[in-house]
Amino acid sequence: MSGKLRKVVVWLATATMLFALAGWMLHHWHAARAPVISVEQFVRKQAWKAYGGVWTHDGDIITDRSDERGAKLATGSGVWRDYQFTADLRLRESSDFAGLLVRGNHLRMGAEAYSGYYAGLRRDIQALVIGRAWDGRLDRTPVPLPGGLVFGAWYRMHVVVAGCAVAVELQPLSREQKVYAAMQDDASHCVAAGEVSLLASNHGGDWRNLHLEPATAEDLDRLVKAAGGFLAPLYPLREQAWARMWDKDFSRKTSAPPLPNSRQYLSRPVALTEINTVRSQVLSPQQVHIRGVVTSSSPIYVQDSTAGIRVELTEPDAVNSGDELELEGEAALDNGEGIFRATGKRLLWDLEPLLPLAVSPTQVSAGLFEGSLVEVTGIVRSHQKDEQGRTVVRLRDPTQSFSALLPPANLGVAPPSLATYTTVRIRGICTASRDPQRDGAFVVLVRQSSDMVEAAPPPWWSGWRLVVLATGVALLLVTSIALYLRAEQAKMQAVMEERVRLAHHIHDTLAQNFAGLSYVMQNVRKRIANGQISQTLLQDITTACELVANAHREASVSIAGLHPGAREQGDVLTMLEHASRLLLKEHGVRLAVERTGTSRCLRPMVADAMFRIGMEAVSNILRHSQAKQVVIRLRHERRHTQLSIEDDGVGMTAASGEKGFGIRGMKRRSAEVGGKLHVRTTQAAGCCVHVTVPYRPYIQRFRHICTWFFAIFAT
Repeated sequence: MSGKLRKVVVWLATATMLFALAGWMLHHWHAARAPVISVEQFVRKQAWKAYGGVWTHDGDIITDRSDERGAKLATGSGVWRDYQFTADLRLRESSDFAGLLVRGNHLRMGAEAYSGYYAGLRRDIQALVIGRAWDGRLDRTPVPLPGGLVFGAWYRMHVVVAGCAVAVELQPLSREQKVYAAMQDDASHCVAAGEVSLLASNHGGDWRNLHLEPATAEDLDRLVKAAGGFLAPLYPLREQAWARMWDKDFSRKTSAPPLPNSRQYLSRPVALTEINTVRSQVLSPQQVHIRGVVTSSSPIYVQDSTAGIRVELTEPDAVNSGDELELEGEAALDNGEGIFRATGKRLLWDLEPLLPLAVSPTQVSAGLFEGSLVEVTGIVRSHQKDEQGRTVVRLRDPTQSFSALLPPANLGVAPPSLATYTTVRIRGICTASRDPQRDGAFVVLVRQSSDMVEAAPPPWWSGWRLVVLATGVALLLVTSIALYLRAEQAKMQAVMEERVRLAHHIHDTLAQNFAGLSYVMQNVRKRIANGQISQTLLQDITTACELVANAHREASVSIAGLHPGAREQGDVLTMLEHASRLLLKEHGVRLAVERTGTSRCLRPMVADAMFRIGMEAVSNILRHSQAKQVVIRLRHERRHTQLSIEDDGVGMTAASGEKGFGIRGMKRRSAEVGGKLHVRTTQAAGCCVHVTVPYRPYIQRFRHICTWFFAIFAT
């Protein structure tokens, strides 16, 4: 690669790195800036991820239909920094908490299993709360709501987060009066960025009109001023502090009605029937009472300690997962499945949702868990959509085949991986398979996409992986063959270049000697033929003998340099000293050798190039300089080796030196090993050939490029 082409490559590589760095910085800055997300995008296009709860949407209203504590529905990017999040929310009569989370991080399943800043409405104190969470909520001083908390009424909550401060504006849509709250976090513990989430606890609530856009310090200052500054740092933890806060901020300022009682206890004892017994009475229905916990809200399934059953209610929207109900009605058959048609309903308790029973497909196929909430594991065989938009997944395990029915895509929640041979863990309601399109012993009705999780990826020997592996092996084989051919081509190129160099060397030494010898011998023959035997003839014969001896010496030096065992005699300086003395001794030229630094073993290419450069310089001195003394110096530095050949001859001009074939050849040899060659000469003042070769030229070039790049970046 020529020097000019090398510079072009270096410039292109540096420009590419600069553009890549600028693009990465621009992308990072753009990603950290929260985009503007409208209401329609939030509900229909934004990708959500559920952490607990049963999340549904009807139109623009998002609802959590479970009694789970700490349900979360998150979206956005973990690098969003300063933004403002707005939503309308309402609490139901049995809801404990509903709110918004900003700069959310480390979201997981479980109550309060997240970090970030939150704001919401609490039922027990009927107040607006704001605080910081880190695997546990730490409220600031609550802000009471004038007129109390109205269940079923919509409240517009506007949260602004900028820097390490958060401010909230809350306004009932039925009234004009607004409530404000603001908090300042410690800079050393500040949550710098994160996504947004809806928070719910125990029956959750409803959300609508979600909107997100970037925020500025001015947006935050406006709410902080309206709140009258930042709230007290901590929520009152001691009972005495709690009593003082209640007397000061709530008992006098709040005229809220008492909390509604959503738990209706029976006024008289009722004989209860086990659900397992009711399932056996579908052919002879009787009016009975059952009690159980709701395991699915759409469709509604109720389960007790014996079994589960699908329930038909006149008001299906009035129950959530986790509700404990007492139902009055009778069993019936619906498309071959036993159901319970309820004519009366009482809500007893708001409980945590039941945990599924971890069973094997073989146990389920025995019919012992019909209508119950189970967790099974299987391997995906195939999947397809049915006419209602639901996803039918066919699965198997070593003993059974079964199916799973996923609801239509809801809120953009990402579906689980359904690649063939993926091992998945499914939570859902077990029912008998009565559809010929759904093969297998049973069907699991999955409540939402988050109830199906990937337990293990497909094995590496699956079909497409084998294709990728075969393609990779083929590409590796083709690449190896191409590299081998390229190496052979480079080797042949090196051999051809060495042949050309030897041809030039023989032309400059042996060929010229033999040409002179031929010219002298022709003169000798003419004189002998003409009978001119004189002293001149003897001089010509002497000249011919000198030419033969000189050719023999130069041939011996070249053969010694090319012989594989030549380097065993010593390093470069020793080889140069031995070969140069053979040439200089006959011409009466003195030779001096100097060595500086600790001797190091050079690479064969470097040693060979320096030897040939030195011999070429000595040959040029004998042919052109008329020197009396030659000095060869070898200096070992920490990163490079320096060789110099200096004489006290007549010298030459710089222009003639650049045009000489010998100097061009020496420069070419030096460039091949990553070195640099300089010729310092003046007429009548001798000449000095100086060559510097690094030990590792590629590392040296990379170091220079990095130094130059960082110097530009620093400025």
